[in-house]
Amino acid sequence: MRQSVARFAGALALVVAAVLFAFAGLAFWVWSLYLYSARHLPADAAALATGLVTLLVAGLIAWAAKRLNQ
Repeated sequence: MRQSVARFAGALALVVAAVLFAFAGLAFWVWSLYLYSARHLPADAAALATGLVTLLVAGLIAWAAKRLNQ
């Protein structure tokens, strides 16, 4: 029993670490998108475009979570 709880805790810790790395990767991707678009657009337009892309990514994550829980 104790060994299975330890295995479960280890697996859960790895999943949490993977999720944190994935969100950090998404954050860097959005930040780089803003930096790239700020070179070609005014700052407010670049922020708007980056915000729209962020909302799109959040919607895709919510859609995938909904599909996985059906």
